[in-house]
Amino acid sequence: MTQEIKTGDQIRSFDFEDRTLTGNNACYIEGMVENIERPPHGSCLCYKFKVTRKVFGGDEYPKEIGDIVYAPVNGTRKMFGGTCNGVKKI
Repeated sequence: MTQEIKTGDQIRSFDFEDRTLTGNNACYIEGMVENIERPPHGSCLCYKFKVTRKVFGGDEYPKEIGDIVYAPVNGTRKMFGGTCNGVKKI
């Protein structure tokens, strides 16, 4: 059973299937959910959240803090099969 994520929750959204938190394979964004909505550039429901931390390839990107980003809601069907499940409550 997946954990329900709602407005106000702190989340970590992983870019890839690898869920590594450190090292060269670490790629994720953390933040607080502001809303669950369809983004201006997409058609599926997404978690809209404000970035509090961004890590890509193991490196921190502090200039991204405060940006608004969107991640597909867990359970959303992927174009080539399967479902999205890259967002975790922290």
